Amino acid sequence: MGSEDGITALAGLMEHPTNGVRLAAVQGLRNIRSTLCVQPIIKGLNDRFFMVNLEAIKALGEIGDIRAAEPLANIIRSIDKGMLAVKHLSALALANLKYGNDVEKKDQSAE
Repeated sequence: MGSEDGITALAGLMEHPTNGVRLAAVQGLRNIRSTLCVQPIIKGLNDRFFMVNLEAIKALGEIGDIRAAEPLANIIRSIDKGMLAVKHLSALALANLKYGNDVEKKDQSAE
């Protein structure tokens, strides 16, 4: 389903009114791991459903496209103290843009 048509279909589902559908769409885009998925996934950062936000952060870190840098940095700047886990996940995703997934692996091994 890595074709442009599949990506377009999943991107369209990111506008669906049901939280679970939007979550499944961003998960599908994450699994494709194509730079063509970056723009629709970035939209998921502003979704009203928290799980879509988290999945979008993870996806952008895994894809590693530099276009995600500013949106991820904006999350880090805007999250309050009550959302430190989201801030941490965003920082890991941002680091992955520069250093690849080795950053996440090192962070997990430190736990």
